[in-house]
Amino acid sequence: MGQNHIVDAFLVVVTGGVGELVGNVMAGLGLGVINKVIEPPSGRGSGPR
Repeated sequence: MGQNHIVDAFLVVVTGGVGELVGNVMAGLGLGVINKVIEPPSGRGSGPR
C-alpha cells in the first residue's frame, strides 16, 4: 500500500533533480500527463482498488 506513490515520487525527484524545485515540478507534471495518457488504453489506474 503506497508503493506506487513512493516509486512515482522517486522517479520525479531523480528526473527533476534533487533540490531543483522547477525541475521537480516539471517532472511531476510530465509524469502525471504520461500516466493519464497511458491509463485509458491499458485500463489500469494507479490508484488503490
